[in-house]
This record gives sequence, structure tokens and C-alpha cells, in this order.
Amino acid sequence: MSRIAMIDELSTTGNSFYHNPDIMNFIHYVQSPWGTYKPNFKEHLKEVIIEVPKEQAKYFKLKKFFPSQKILREDENGTIQISYTVTSENEVVGLIKQWIPYVKVISPQSLINLFEKVARDFYIH
Repeated sequence: MSRIAMIDELSTTGNSFYHNPDIMNFIHYVQSPWGTYKPNFKEHLKEVIIEVPKEQAKYFKLKKFFPSQKILREDENGTIQISYTVTSENEVVGLIKQWIPYVKVISPQSLINLFEKVARDFYIH
């Protein structure tokens, strides 16, 4: 294990480090440890839409689980659709898993497929 207190000697290389503005912007934008950086990351953002039944909707109304969370609509029965804009679908996988079996992924199809596989694997084992 390394600690600053254990450093005996320090030498400099004379090289300079310059911040990449795109990476700095990404760091401020990423919403979870599972964000994925790509150059010009904003061009690769993905929208994830989930549906939450009335009984659980109150929790999503009271708390933004990610800064990009937007309630798109609320049905007469109280069901809500929520949108997340993410750098990677992996950013929302943990959140969705926490709310299984209550939430339903509406889009993207790749995330629907992932959770269908998770459900199949769960019921097989």
C-alpha cells in the first residue's frame, strides 16, 4: 500500500500535463462509476426509458436517482415513464436491478434484451 507519508524522494520529469476539455466535461457529466468515455462523448449519449408503477412512482418523484432523470409522463393509473441520458447503459443497470420486479425497461432494445436474459437465467437456476 502506498501513502504520501511513505514517499522518501520526489523527482520531476519537466513534462507538463494539460487537461483535455472533453474529458473534464465528461467527468462533470458522468452519473455513476459505470460511465464510459469516448472522444466527443456527447455525440454518443444514450436515452434509457423505464416505466414505474404507481406504488413505486412516489420514490422516483421524491428523489432524482441520476441528474438526468426526467419524468416523461404520468398515466391516469399513476404509472410514470422516466428518461435517463447516459454515457453507457451500464450506468443504469444497477439502478434497474434494485427495482426489479417493479420497473420495466421501455428502451433501448439492447437493455430490454439484457434484462430478459437476467430474468431467464434467474428462473432457470
